[in-house]
Amino acid sequence: MPAKKQISKENILEAAIDIIRQNGVNALNARNIAEKLKCSTQPIYLSFSGMDELKISVFQEAIKIYQKFISEEMSRSEYPPYKSYGMSYVHFAKKEKELFQFLFMCDRSKEKDREFNEMLFLLMDNNKMDYKTASKIHMEMWLFGHGIATMLATSYINLDDETISNYMSDVYQGVRYLYNTKQEEIQNYENINSKWINCPVCGNKTNNKLRKDTVLKNFPIFCPKCKNESLIDASNLFIKIK
Repeated sequence: MPAKKQISKENILEAAIDIIRQNGVNALNARNIAEKLKCSTQPIYLSFSGMDELKISVFQEAIKIYQKFISEEMSRSEYPPYKSYGMSYVHFAKKEKELFQFLFMCDRSKEKDREFNEMLFLLMDNNKMDYKTASKIHMEMWLFGHGIATMLATSYINLDDETISNYMSDVYQGVRYLYNTKQEEIQNYENINSKWINCPVCGNKTNNKLRKDTVLKNFPIFCPKCKNESLIDASNLFIKIK
């Protein structure tokens, strides 16, 4: 007669998650799971073909825990929707350090990041941004948020929620400002046909002027104020100091 399974898959996965939470993913093996369940390794191999299949199932179970955590955090509506996701992600790293490392500090080259796109469209909808603009801003925010989360998950830093929230807002506002400034510069450039050349040394306006069609190479400009001479290249109203 085949052996009866007295221990369910759910029991095994729950034990595996507990082991990761307590000792990290490197402690995840059949022997430790069996010890946790106070049984032999036989029930484990009756439910799973091997450790590879078990680890895939544990990973999927950890994803469910993560998604539930994010959903509950965001439902509190403590922050605006886009910021709320970033704060929830960081909170998970802070409260579930080992699970965060298991899920997000591993080889993810084959992973399709659906959440990235979901948050991208959330940013677009809430701020009336076009896709290209939102993509740039979201990528910078994602890199920053993941950086904080990683440092918290590895206990490299310890920050309270207020500090994290302030950092998130500072970076977001800075990126938004930088992008808006660049857009204004582009618009201003499109609206002008000429400009004066300022001295690279003191910043004072010289007696030289550029037009959009002016092309200069190793051109000497003299500053009437500081009396310094500089060499420049220029094209399309952009100046390069030599």
